[in-house]
Amino acid sequence: MLIDIYRSASHGDKYLAVPANSDVTKVSLPAGTDPDYHQVRPFPRQVDFNPGENRIAVDSDQVIADIQDHGYALFGATITFKIG
Repeated sequence: MLIDIYRSASHGDKYLAVPANSDVTKVSLPAGTDPDYHQVRPFPRQVDFNPGENRIAVDSDQVIADIQDHGYALFGATITFKIG
């Protein structure tokens, strides 16, 4: 499934994913959704997500299921590196 990913403008660890080439301004988030998801900026576009695919910090199966069920997926991803 090709998706477009958007990053929260106020919280860099929160993401919104929609089917590729969707008009993100037409995504209707339910009342009570974390306000961090209401203002987003483009992140990678046309990303190919496949069921069972291993990705760092993202559950591909859950993203695909949420997009199929709701038309979008909300997720958080944080990666921390420590050297030494």
